[in-house]
Formats: sequence, structure tokens, C-alpha cells
Amino acid sequence: MRSQLLKSTNRHKKKLSNLPTKKKFTQKLDTNRTVLNLSEVQLSPEGIAVLAKRGNYAMTPYQPSSEDTISNIEAGIRGLTNDETEEIRQETARILQDAKPTNTNLTGKERQALRSLNNNKNLIVLAADKTTPR
Repeated sequence: MRSQLLKSTNRHKKKLSNLPTKKKFTQKLDTNRTVLNLSEVQLSPEGIAVLAKRGNYAMTPYQPSSEDTISNIEAGIRGLTNDETEEIRQETARILQDAKPTNTNLTGKERQALRSLNNNKNLIVLAADKTTPR
């Protein structure tokens, strides 16, 4: 029995050692090909970097929204007894109080560039037209 366990363990170790190692994707996007500025407005490198991430890029919020969380929990606990609802409310308050700010997925300069792009009413940002040429 012990020899089978040892044999199996060694086989698994060998398999694990032969697995390929993960490599981080380091290729950068060519922003000259992904962002085309047709306006007179000069874009900062950070603004171009934000636009290169396209419109489907979601920024992480700095702090979770307590109001949304509380309203969703209140809607979910309507049918419970008073003791259960009070316990859930206390636990929710504790969790929200202990919640730490999330790590941002944009640099400070990128966040500032995104804010200035959004505030500039003379700019219109459009997604690329992906129709095939005829």
C-alpha cells in the first residue's frame, strides 16, 4: 500500500514539474493603430493609453458603494423575521465598516486623463467601424 502511495506521489510530482510555466503577456498595443485622433485637440500619452483600452473597459471603484449594497440587502431580507433581519443588518454594517479600498486598475495620470476627456464637450469618442470593405 505504501509503495503504491509513494509511486503515485512521485508520478504526480513528475507531472507537475513538466507543466509549462506561466508567462506574463508583455506585448504592448500599438496605440498609433488603435487610437485615431481626427480632432484638433492634442491628446496626452495617458489619454491615448486610456482610449486604447476601448470603451468596454471598466474602472474599479475606489470604495464599494454602501448605499447600493444596503438597498440590495434590504430588498432580499423582506420576508425574514425581525431577529434574522437585525442579525443580517448588523453583519452587513460590520462588513461595510471593515471594507478596504480596492486596488485601482488605472494609474493616477490615466484616471485624470479620462476625467479630462469626459469633461471636454468638444470631443466625441467613437468606437472603430468594423465593417468589412467591399
